[in-house]
Amino acid sequence: MTDIEKISLTIAGISALFALGSLIVSIISIVKSNSIAKLSLNKSEIQNMISMGNLELSVSERISNSRDKVGDITMIISPLLGKKGNDKLSDSEKTTLDAQEKVLQSAIENNINSYEDACSKYLDGKIDKVRFKKTYNSEIRQLVERKNLEKYFKPLTSKFKALLKVYEEWNNLEK
Repeated sequence: MTDIEKISLTIAGISALFALGSLIVSIISIVKSNSIAKLSLNKSEIQNMISMGNLELSVSERISNSRDKVGDITMIISPLLGKKGNDKLSDSEKTTLDAQEKVLQSAIENNINSYEDACSKYLDGKIDKVRFKKTYNSEIRQLVERKNLEKYFKPLTSKFKALLKVYEEWNNLEK
């Protein structure tokens, strides 16, 4: 074997070692890249779950607060309604009752709006659907089926489309 052949063979061997080293570095990079991507995905999923939990808490608080407001106004207006039934209201009490009835109607509509907002988030998949159904199934059914609130839930004229859609999804057995 001549000196040139030995040098060529040595250069080829060194090139093969560099190629093998590059291959090893590439494999290590791919493995680390995959583990970092999985870690990043896990963190993203955790952040998404936290965000979803915060949104569910916000929805729950809004519904609870609006329901409490309706209850508070009902407690204030009840004595006046009792007097109205007996025709014992003074003029100032009649004025107060009229004003309180308007406030009550506003609070009721705000409560229904809270459910509407929650239902639209449910339909958009922004909150956990299974937990939402467990929590609000009976509340939404009772709300929509209440005789004194039926004016809000007429299918053709109602502005509460998401709430009605969720109600239908959960309660229409023919679907």
